[in-house]
Amino acid sequence: MGGEVSAVLEPRPGAGLAPQELRQFRASRLAPCKIPKQIEIRDEALPRIASGKIDRLALCQASTGAAT
Repeated sequence: MGGEVSAVLEPRPGAGLAPQELRQFRASRLAPCKIPKQIEIRDEALPRIASGKIDRLALCQASTGAAT
C-alpha cells in the first residue's frame, strides 16, 4: 500500500545521537506502523530548497541512489 518509513537525522552541532536512545524513543512514542525501519544520521546538512524547507525529493534520491 505505502512505502517503507525511513528517517534521516541531522543532529545539532555538539549533540550526540545514540542509536539505542533513538530505538527507545521511537518505541515509546510511535505507533508500530510509524516506526522507521531505517534511520540515517548525517554529519552534513540536509539538502534544502530555496524556502529553507528540507528537500525531501533530494533525500529520497540520495537514499535510493536514484539519479535524474
